[in-house]
Amino acid sequence: MPTVTGRTHTSTLARNLSHPLLREKPIKPARVTAQNGRLTPQTLDILKMARDYPLVISTGHADADEVRMLIEEALRIGVPRLMLNQPANPLTGLKAAELEVIGSEPSVYIEQTALTYLLGYQDRQDFTKVLSHVPNVVYSSDLGQTSQVDVHEWLSMSGQWFDAFGLSCERRAEMTLLNPQRMLAI
Repeated sequence: MPTVTGRTHTSTLARNLSHPLLREKPIKPARVTAQNGRLTPQTLDILKMARDYPLVISTGHADADEVRMLIEEALRIGVPRLMLNQPANPLTGLKAAELEVIGSEPSVYIEQTALTYLLGYQDRQDFTKVLSHVPNVVYSSDLGQTSQVDVHEWLSMSGQWFDAFGLSCERRAEMTLLNPQRMLAI
């Protein structure tokens, strides 16, 4: 689903365009809902395709209400794998308590990124609760900009956080290996 939605948010992250063409022809914003507040026909088609083919659909940067609609429709029609894309980011704004309920659905995966926490969009308590208690968490960095920490630094920071939060070896393996494997059906 779209990550360029047209909704305004002033990011604390400095970004560089990945290609000069984007200056002349920027990505057009898209939403998963129409003016009437319902999921668009295109969104419904994508969900049906995800039901019928071995795909994982990500919710993109949908807002909280749109994410709830996507989950409801995905469950209704039997989509086997739906991933909530950075649900704690300011554009979506879902908290650990709601994610704990959502994550109890076996076909719904919750992405928790280090970046959301590093940028201060998610407080330590919420970050800890997601990593400690929310089912079906897929832990990632989302650190794709060249100005951000590299993979080895992220792995080191993550290990320190996991130690500080008292995460078991089993929980670490769930978030970083087993849940992603299950989501990808490998």
